[in-house]
Amino acid sequence: MGCLLCGSGQLDRISLNRSFGVDILECSGCGFVQSEYVSEAALREYYNRYYRVLLTPDIMETLRHKSRAQAQAQLTYIETLLPEEKFVAALDYGGADGELAKALLAKARSVYVSEVDPRYAEVLKREKEFVFLEPEELKAPAFAGFFDLISLSHVLEHLPNPISALDEFSRLLKKDGYMFIDLPNEVEMLKRVDFQAKGHIHYFTKESFRCMVSVHGKFEILEIRTCNHSVEEYIASGFRMPEQHFRHDTPNGTVIRALLRNSRPECRSEAKFKNVFNTSDLLDHYSRRILVMHHEIEALRKEKNKFEKNCKEQIVEQENRIEELKNLTGSRGERLLNSSSPALPPEGLDRLVTFIQKIKSDVYPEPPSETHRHITRQMLERLLLKYPLAGTTRVLDIGCGQGLALEMFEERGLAVTGITLDDEDLSTCRLKGHTVLRKDQSFLEFDDESFDLIWCRHCLEHSIMPYFTLSQFYRVLKPSGYIYIEVPAPDTASNHQKNKNHYSVLGKSMWRELIRRTGFQMLETMDISLEVPSGNDMYWAFVQQKPPADRN
Repeated sequence: MGCLLCGSGQLDRISLNRSFGVDILECSGCGFVQSEYVSEAALREYYNRYYRVLLTPDIMETLRHKSRAQAQAQLTYIETLLPEEKFVAALDYGGADGELAKALLAKARSVYVSEVDPRYAEVLKREKEFVFLEPEELKAPAFAGFFDLISLSHVLEHLPNPISALDEFSRLLKKDGYMFIDLPNEVEMLKRVDFQAKGHIHYFTKESFRCMVSVHGKFEILEIRTCNHSVEEYIASGFRMPEQHFRHDTPNGTVIRALLRNSRPECRSEAKFKNVFNTSDLLDHYSRRILVMHHEIEALRKEKNKFEKNCKEQIVEQENRIEELKNLTGSRGERLLNSSSPALPPEGLDRLVTFIQKIKSDVYPEPPSETHRHITRQMLERLLLKYPLAGTTRVLDIGCGQGLALEMFEERGLAVTGITLDDEDLSTCRLKGHTVLRKDQSFLEFDDESFDLIWCRHCLEHSIMPYFTLSQFYRVLKPSGYIYIEVPAPDTASNHQKNKNHYSVLGKSMWRELIRRTGFQMLETMDISLEVPSGNDMYWAFVQQKPPADRN
């Protein structure tokens, strides 16, 4: 394998590409940063299964609100450089939510849009303002030299071979047609703090992009700049700084923006690049990688068995927990018995302990499914995008399962603690290095006001006393802190109320009322509908905030 630009085989590893599981490499000759080979089939599988699965109306509107400002800034750039141009046909390739395509209607008589992400594609096909084209349709001879303008907004970094892609875009453009390009300026962020956006294969600087266009030889760069906030500002903000789309010219900005012109055939230089993806070499390379990974997994499996065999403290911890429940008539129970509230007799507490012991066998491990992985990522990203959590330092994941949300919070640099009652989930999370405790959600042994954010996804329905459980969430959450709760709806095709350890599968209005009584301020309620093999299913999500502390 060699450098995509200069063909050099001297490539140094920078990091692991977390989207595709391959190495990210830097050429020691020209400095270009690329990932190891990702096939077209692997790319399709990634977009079909992992990139973006859930697009609810609420999420779509949030994304479009962000995209409109970006699209207007991009249109302003095009109109500034080409004020007199009016296009017959424009193509927005990688159109995402369609906002840039809509903006281009101000410059083009007809706008076409193409998108490989199947979720976005379904949305775009319903639009009436432009024509949707499948990527395969663009290969037809009829589209050769068809377009006056092609826009690529954050596309090239996702393509396995951007140079081959430039060949195709040159074919689709008319002679002297224009190509507008936005792509991230992220090499510095990658090298300094291992910042990686989802689905990126190649990583550019303004200089390396300019070099790639020159190496390709079929386009003339009319203008190139960086814009939006600066890389330094973005890193300093913990990658939470709001987009600044109308900062059109920022030194070392986070976005590279360029306008290219398709050169006439007689003006084109001969491409100097080499085909660096040799099939035989790649098979040898990946075969060795699989062998190494196999032995690493075997070593981890042995460590897991050793850990489980020697982890006697877990049994002690469980026994102590049982003893603590039995001793509820101790100091805390004494307060109950001696308070002015109605008496709670010791035999009543004994019966409660006996009942909790009886249903303990209902607890089961919960390995993450693809459906829950995608919903978790979508809702977590939506929460962090919509609500001001920049100051968040402590997160509590209630009912953390095998660490799905824990991993996503840790990716964002947040200090997160998980709790669970299942032994297998506890062992799995600890093997992954997560901070996880064996605790019951109704008996949280944390100090008051300990957490800035509580994440409780598909756990509250397991409580036999959800009102009391909510009161404990309220107690350990800091004033002005946020809590995300997601629960299954009753009477769907999944029959969640029949699950053996679902004790509180309540109606939406009852959940809203219990949350209100607890003292939380309801910010948002969302319906998450999905298809399961047996039919339609529904989850309800609630975002709440604990009121600020009384300053009087």
